[in-house]
Order: sequence, then structure tokens, then C-alpha cells
Amino acid sequence: MIIDIHLLAIAIFWFSAVFWVIPGKYAQQRQYFVTLFSAFIIYSYSPLVLAVVLLVTLWGVAVFYAARRWPRYGFMIWSIFLPMALLNLEGWGQAPLWLVGSPRSPVARHLVTLGLSFYSVKIFGSVHMALRSGQLRTSDLFATTLFFPAFASGPIDFADKFRGLITHNNFSAPQYLMGIMRVGVGLFKVSFVSAWLIVDASTYLGGGTLNEIKSASWSSHTLDIVLVYQILSFVNLYINFSGFTDIAIGAGKMIGINLTENFRFPLLAHSIQNFWQRWHLSLAGFITKYMFKPMVRRTGRPKIAIFVVFGVIGLWHSYSVGYLLWGFGHGFLLSMHMVFSKKIKPRTKVGRIAWRVTSTTLTLWAVSFLSAIANLNDSEDIYPYVLSYLQL
Repeated sequence: MIIDIHLLAIAIFWFSAVFWVIPGKYAQQRQYFVTLFSAFIIYSYSPLVLAVVLLVTLWGVAVFYAARRWPRYGFMIWSIFLPMALLNLEGWGQAPLWLVGSPRSPVARHLVTLGLSFYSVKIFGSVHMALRSGQLRTSDLFATTLFFPAFASGPIDFADKFRGLITHNNFSAPQYLMGIMRVGVGLFKVSFVSAWLIVDASTYLGGGTLNEIKSASWSSHTLDIVLVYQILSFVNLYINFSGFTDIAIGAGKMIGINLTENFRFPLLAHSIQNFWQRWHLSLAGFITKYMFKPMVRRTGRPKIAIFVVFGVIGLWHSYSVGYLLWGFGHGFLLSMHMVFSKKIKPRTKVGRIAWRVTSTTLTLWAVSFLSAIANLNDSEDIYPYVLSYLQL
């Protein structure tokens, strides 16, 4: 989040109003307005963040021309992620940060929490598509990278979405109203539902707010308190994430573009595979297309490929022990699902219903457990948290 949630809503309203004031014959200027307004919002938060995102985007443009010039070096496109990796290093000769905890560098913490990993993926996907078509429009790339409603949390869309701003973008009152309603849903989730979960629901069920439970010693909590924290913190993560996604998608509709839907009721997932068919769909699509399938084609080992890919995705989220375990945990569960999913087939209707309820409950527990581990403040808290399950 780069500005207060209510200021964000006001900014989106005026942003969309000015966008449509610009005559349709100046479609290119509309796209420039989207880019410049977004840059202003990001600059208002931090000039450093704006400088970095502009440099990283220009680096992506340079990688495009280099990859087009030397096409046999197909791996070159992955150097787009080099700035993200370097910004998480604090100095040569020190232990890798994922061995000692979350990024220690203030610059890294500042930028990683403000979309660096998101817009790096956006640039990668945009450049990859441009290499296939043979042309990269830098104005499209800057628009999708800087678009402020989706800057810090997605969804992950590529430059082709923002090309629509200058090709087939006419005002539609129904779509504009749908956009306003979607922004309103996101505001309600982030402002009210999330606050209710953090304070009221947590206090009623767990005897304290989520932050109070987290700050206390895990050995002092009973198992029911641990479970309350684990489930509610994950549900709160979903509400926040999906709320900001709603706001971004709504803002897109208000200027005539349809951003990618990012969630499909993930709390109802009945398996770990089904979870990733419902959770963070834009990232899941990127993982499948650009990482998992190429690795399977090269190795012929899908179980190992999914395990390795999710380990990398864990570090993509954050250079920390918690997120490394999160990645390996999801990779392991997905690998096990490949092995056992076809072997468990209840034959009766009652059996199928019972299995669906059980598997849905176990899936929610597993993903919330891994999420809790990933989001602990310190890697030293992970071991006591796991041991807290023995506090019966």
C-alpha cells in the first residue's frame, strides 16, 4: 500500500475522471497521463521507490534489445530479476540473507514491500511477449509497471493489457459503475472486515488481538489459541490481498481495461492443487507457464520440478527462512498430491461428501500453517511456533 486506503480511493476517482476528460482522439496522451499520474503517486510516497522502478523498467528494455540481438542466449531474459536479487544483498562476503532472516537492508525492506517483486514479474512477462512479437512499446511497459492501484500487490498483468488504452478504449457507463462497485467492495474488505478480524474476532475467540497473540511467547499459548491465530491471520491475509486486488481491478475498469482476476474463493479449496487454482491466479499462471512447464520439459520430473519451483517462489516473496519453508512446503504438498490424488476415491455419496469436508479442512489448515510460518517476524520464532502444537 503506497498511500492511505481512503486517499487511494479519492485518487482513483479523480484519476479516472481526468482520464475521460482527455478527448478520445488523444488516446496516446491518455496512456501518458496514466503513467505520469501513477509516477506522481509513487513519488509522493518515496522518490527512491520511483527512481528504482524507472531504472528497473529501463533495465528490462535493455534486456529486451540484448535478447533480440543475441537470441541464442535465451536465458538472458532472466537477468530482468537481477536488480531484485541485488537489492536484497547488503554486502559481499556475508551469509546469504535467506539463511539469517528477512532482508536486513533498509532499502531492500522498503522496496520489496512496495511491489519490486511484482513489477519485476510484470516486466519479465512483457519482455517475453515482446520477444515473440518482435516489438516492445516502452510506453505500454511503463504504464503497466507504474499503474499505482496495482503497484504494490498486483494482480500481475503484462504490457498488452495497457495497449488497450490506445487501441479500443471507449467510455462505458456500465463498466465505470462496475469499477466503482468493485473499488467499494475492496474498501469494505480492507477497512472493515480486516479490522474486525484483527481485533474483534481475534479477541472473542483467542483472548487478544492477532498482534497481541503473535507478540507473546508461543509456549504460553494453548493449541486452540494457536489455531485461532493461524486461521484468522490467514483469512485476514486473504481479505487484505483480495481487497487491494478488488481496488486495482475496479480502477482498471474505471479507465476501460480488464485486469486479471486474482482469486476464486480459495478458502473453499479441497486440495492443495485446487488451492493454487483459486489463489493468486496471476502468479500461479506465471509459475505454470514460465517456470514449471519449461522445467518439466527439460527434466521430465514434474514432482521435483514443482518442489524446486516453489522453493524459488518462496524466496521471490522474501529472502527469509520462513518463506523458504513456505515454498518447499507447498512444493512438497503439491508433489504428494500428484502421487496420492488418484488413489483416494470414495465410492459412496456419503463418503465423497465426508472426504470433501475433510480435505477442505485439511487444506485450509495446511496453507494457513505455512502462511503463519512465512510471516513470523523472526526465523527464531518458527521453531517455538511449531512446538506450540505440542502444548495440549
